[in-house]
Formats: sequence, C-alpha cells, structure tokens
Amino acid sequence: MTPKKKIRFDSLTKSELSKFNDAEIQGWVIDQFCQMEWRIDNIIMDYFKPENKRVFETVVLNSSVMSIGGKLKILSNIGINKTTIGKLRELSSIRNGFAHCSIGESVTVFVSLNDEIYFESESTINVMNSSGVIIPKSAYEYVSKFLILRNELSNELP
Repeated sequence: MTPKKKIRFDSLTKSELSKFNDAEIQGWVIDQFCQMEWRIDNIIMDYFKPENKRVFETVVLNSSVMSIGGKLKILSNIGINKTTIGKLRELSSIRNGFAHCSIGESVTVFVSLNDEIYFESESTINVMNSSGVIIPKSAYEYVSKFLILRNELSNELP
C-alpha cells in the first residue's frame, strides 16, 4: 500500500500589506490574532500556574470553551492595564470583521468640469459597530490599524 502523500502549505512570503489578495489578508489577520491569543493564554497560564498545564491550555483556554471576551475579563482582573485591554478588544473586533465579512470593492466616479470621467476603486469591508450599524471601511486602512495595534501589543504584553 502506498502511503498517503502529506501536504505542506508554504509560509507567507509577502512583506507588504498592499501585496496581499483578499483571501490572503483575511487569513493573515486571523493567523496574527491566533498568535496574539496564544500570548494571552500564556499570560493566564503563568498567572494561575495550573498543575496540569496541558489540560488547562487545551480544555479550559480552548476557544470553543472560553471566548476571547472571557480571556480579556481574566486579564483585566489579574493586573493588565485598561489601555492594553482596550487595544486587545479593538484587535479582536477587527479580526471578527475580517473573519465574518467579505471584502468587496467600492467604486467612486469623478466627472471633471470638461466632462472627463475618472474611476477610483478601493477594497472595502462592511463591519457592524457596537450599536449594530453596518459601516463600510477601507479594507487597507482597517488591516493597517490591525497591524499597528498588533505591533503595540507585542511590545506591551510579555
């Protein structure tokens, strides 16, 4: 019997956000947030020092069991400052936008005084704010905000 061929996905090699396609940028945001959540899990584990770390991590801190909101509540009660918690909430919100919304395109038409027509297009993402209002945002500006927050948090969290 021939062994089943194993598939390995290549690592991302692009270094500029503007070079990503829609699917790559969505995947990148989700991956980067997973890495941040791993750091959050480690902070919680270091604080509580569970006897069985593997079970604590794989069961208690499993995202299917404890939401990111629950983890942030723990962080806020074990001494992580409110500014950092706010940034983590915003990072989570941006991640949710990319995870649950499609990236579309917005086209603006400009007509000059001599009736020449110009088109300008931009990738957009429609996200719901905390009041339940759907707001279109520039996908590039949204992911850029994510990158800034991720970098700030990387310096703030152990």
